[in-house]
Amino acid sequence: MSDLVAELVDAVLRELGVDPGPDARLRAETVIRIGWGGERHGIRKTRPKEDRYHAIRADLDAGMTYRQAAIRQNVSLRTAKRAGKWAGPNE
Repeated sequence: MSDLVAELVDAVLRELGVDPGPDARLRAETVIRIGWGGERHGIRKTRPKEDRYHAIRADLDAGMTYRQAAIRQNVSLRTAKRAGKWAGPNE
């Protein structure tokens, strides 16, 4: 299977009318991988924990139960309960 990111980069560069040469391809691929994948070579599959917890806390503050918030945010019930007890990022 070919690399999905490489195919995506080529498609975006062609759509923008940029010659998908090696330099343009490398710059675009680097931006995508750093912006979405962090230090890993793959693209992140889930939201960062802090973002998930903020969304779950907002649902809980709006009056949802842990189970409703878990279903809405597509996380486990345990994760929803952990987010409910979360005090925020350490500063």
